[in-house]
Amino acid sequence: MIHYQIFRIFILIFWSSLLYGQQDPMYAEYVFNQLAYNPAYAGSKEHMAAGIIHRTQWWKIQQAPQTQSFYLHAPLSNRRVGLGLTGMQDQIGINRTYAFYGHYAYRIPLEGSVLSIGIRLGADHVRQDLAALNLQEAEDEAFAPVNSRFMPNAGVGIYFQSDHLYAGLGVPRMLEPALINTEGGEQYGKLYRHYYFHAGGIIPLAGNELLFKPSMLVRTVGIPGFLRSEGAEDTAGGPVEIDIDLSVFMAYTIWVGTSLRVPLAKLGLQDKIYQTIDFWGAYYFDNGLRIGGSFDYSISPLQRGVGGSFELFVGYEFDIRTSRMATPRYF
Repeated sequence: MIHYQIFRIFILIFWSSLLYGQQDPMYAEYVFNQLAYNPAYAGSKEHMAAGIIHRTQWWKIQQAPQTQSFYLHAPLSNRRVGLGLTGMQDQIGINRTYAFYGHYAYRIPLEGSVLSIGIRLGADHVRQDLAALNLQEAEDEAFAPVNSRFMPNAGVGIYFQSDHLYAGLGVPRMLEPALINTEGGEQYGKLYRHYYFHAGGIIPLAGNELLFKPSMLVRTVGIPGFLRSEGAEDTAGGPVEIDIDLSVFMAYTIWVGTSLRVPLAKLGLQDKIYQTIDFWGAYYFDNGLRIGGSFDYSISPLQRGVGGSFELFVGYEFDIRTSRMATPRYF
């Protein structure tokens, strides 16, 4: 069984390197999915909000990453507590990850703003179907089992929001469970802790009919390289990355924008390999329904071989008309 364990370890290493060290799925439209990485965001809309997102990564590559996720959150009647749910399915080749989390946020009113502190509880389920591999020896029993791991976890976050700006810090998973436990008790691979900082604002250009909305998302896996001490045993992790997004929201109806994703740390390779530009748009219907999509374009020769990535999303804002008149929320 030694070669079986080695193969499983190889799959995990390949899986992590394929995502440049990021184990959590990336979204071009992170502004529509902020609950996924910060539980303190729950209830921030001042009304119930729900949505689903589908992402196809590198559409030219067979068995490239495919991700589906949903969110649902709302404040309670006293507006001091926000509750939410998120779920996710992520598939890369024979690797499939499921996640389901409940979110709780305590919201502290300040003068003209709100400070929220949140926690989320749930679990990830990682499954590797080795039997689905195309083997030269189809009867090799070493590749028949399915590696399956159920891993409870918890995350925390803090979120500040006023009428015209927001900022938050989230850690979706505090625990770092092992992905493989051998019969001898050895552990290989793990779900690394991810850190997210997000911020943005609103700048009226023509009253509330035309709004300029800059935003940013900074993420890192594990301890960033420039903070690690020399000789540290745990050197896994990806580059610190930043998504810078510039968009305009027109007449509460059309929202269009573009974003650039770049690493903030040197990788030892051509940095352009890891740069991506995104184009996206969304349309808001009067009844609160929102539909949209995006396309990612890699700024490198890799674009010709892997193709781009795209997302489709549908959302619904409950009581959107009342919320627009009383306390409009743009984030």
